[in-house]
Amino acid sequence: MKPEETLFCSLMDFSLHPDKKENLNQAMQEEIVKLLPELIHIADLHNLLPALYDSLCQLEIPLSPDNNSFFLQRIPNICYGNYDMLGFTKKIIAILSSLPITFYVLKGVTLLSSYPKMEYRKYGDVDILVPEPQEYKMAKKHLLSLGFVPKKDLVDHHLELQFNENNMTYLLELHSKVIASQANRFFNEQLEHIYRNPVPVKETFADADLTFPMLPHTENALYLLLHMLQHFLSAGFGIKLLYDWTAYLEHSADKISFPRLNDILSTLGLTGFCNAITLLCKQYLGLPPQIAASLTPYMQQEETFDELMEDILSAGEFGKTDAARLLVMQKGGVISQYLYELHRQMKNRFQKAHKIFLLWPFLWLATGICFLWNNHFLRKIKTSALLATTQKRQRLLRSLNLFDTKQAKRQRF
Repeated sequence: MKPEETLFCSLMDFSLHPDKKENLNQAMQEEIVKLLPELIHIADLHNLLPALYDSLCQLEIPLSPDNNSFFLQRIPNICYGNYDMLGFTKKIIAILSSLPITFYVLKGVTLLSSYPKMEYRKYGDVDILVPEPQEYKMAKKHLLSLGFVPKKDLVDHHLELQFNENNMTYLLELHSKVIASQANRFFNEQLEHIYRNPVPVKETFADADLTFPMLPHTENALYLLLHMLQHFLSAGFGIKLLYDWTAYLEHSADKISFPRLNDILSTLGLTGFCNAITLLCKQYLGLPPQIAASLTPYMQQEETFDELMEDILSAGEFGKTDAARLLVMQKGGVISQYLYELHRQMKNRFQKAHKIFLLWPFLWLATGICFLWNNHFLRKIKTSALLATTQKRQRLLRSLNLFDTKQAKRQRF
């Protein structure tokens, strides 16, 4: 890691643990002043500007007029956006509560109380899970009747809906599943079973006088990990999701059944992934060792941590820093990987037409042409560069033993 990256992680640790001020000694504070432009750049890429700004204020780090102007312009907008989203969240909960359905709020407001200050976590949409198919259709139909407009999206687990009000455009993600279908059928079936009908937990976010239903805390912790996995298997994810994981585990540790969570992770083959993520949070973001120990049954090779942290830091918030970070494939040999991914992308792009077997050759061709066209004219990258990045990230995926249901048993102490 570069010096500014290590220092940035120390500042994020401090933002979550204000009692650790003594860890940022005079020498480190002088380094902060020297590397401030780089630190601001990292925070901006990972959508963590409020946490950085508050840490700088707590440490009384002097800011240049340009830096001060930058923060005074960006921070209020982020905070106002959060307050606005709380109002939209309240509206969505009221709408869905009027229907005879069971729904759960994901991310967003469910995480705000985990932070020392709610303004630390920027969120720009509302995520709702309605796992029962008929109830999902009812919720979708009702929202459309109220003026919500669907966006075209090539995923099978949620529908993006836009809503315009008071010259503002809000985004709602209506989920039928927690994450998109994966190549592993057993994995998909297990997730469907886990999230079929959990009893909602009623939580209150007092600062906004907002009561909402969310997943039970063990299932919610699993969802946060699955959310990271979803982004890791596409373009990647940044420090913000590690930040979420650290904050939520600390805030909700007494409500999470770690033995049950570990059993689920072992069944799903996610022990290695969770193990690596949690140890990174312990090493760089100050996750208490006793909590980390509840989710880290074995040690992984140090180079795995280095490669994963490098991938996270280079990703920006959701892998948008590099157009070549488009996907990471997880199945088969070299040729079969590309064929499988082509077929998967075809099914996502042509969600109705792919059900007609005879159309597959034409749909494969259309998908391939769209892929090459988008690379050349929209992303403006060489396909060879994209494939090289994919192969590098795929090696990292293999080192995490993803979907290996025997890994934890082999490497327990």
